[in-house]
Amino acid sequence: MIYYIGRSHDANVLSLFPYYALILIYLALNATATIIRVWTASTLALWISWVLVAQFAPSPNRYDNILTFNGGNLDRVMTDYFENPTKTDRGKAIDYITKTYGEGVTAFDVIADIVITEPQTQWTSYTNFTSFYFLPTETLRLTVHRAKERLMQNGWVIISNNDPTMSASVLDLFAADYDIIETKSFGTYKGYRFSPKP
Repeated sequence: MIYYIGRSHDANVLSLFPYYALILIYLALNATATIIRVWTASTLALWISWVLVAQFAPSPNRYDNILTFNGGNLDRVMTDYFENPTKTDRGKAIDYITKTYGEGVTAFDVIADIVITEPQTQWTSYTNFTSFYFLPTETLRLTVHRAKERLMQNGWVIISNNDPTMSASVLDLFAADYDIIETKSFGTYKGYRFSPKP
């Protein structure tokens, strides 16, 4: 609870969910009173639903209020990413690159998420911006370098036009090991085709 009180956003209560969930699961399975079993099972079901739906929104909107429900966002994203991925600029870019070049695509968007519409050819090990974000720059460059030396494949990066800072940092990250041999605009995204340097 001290962790939650010390955090800046209400939504950080989600970090405590696994611990409370374990307590609720134990009570639901082992409590002797029927009322307690029903209450804990119901609370657990509602809490899981809340985690999945209530907080599903782009940053920073999901931090506005822990009771802000964003089911519409979840439905829209599920439709755009899985049922009709080419409806979005990102989906159109990935679809075009995959069909035209047959090369892998790493997609960076404004909140540093990466969403791939279908299996891609592996061209770099740098596939999750949020996992690598806090590592030192030299470590990140070493990661890109080692993947390049092993794979030696062309590949694409598509970056949201809404975040120039991310564009600059991503391009700088790949600059030492790859040449940009082609660029292409995809609406709100720009694509960069990288070729490994000898």
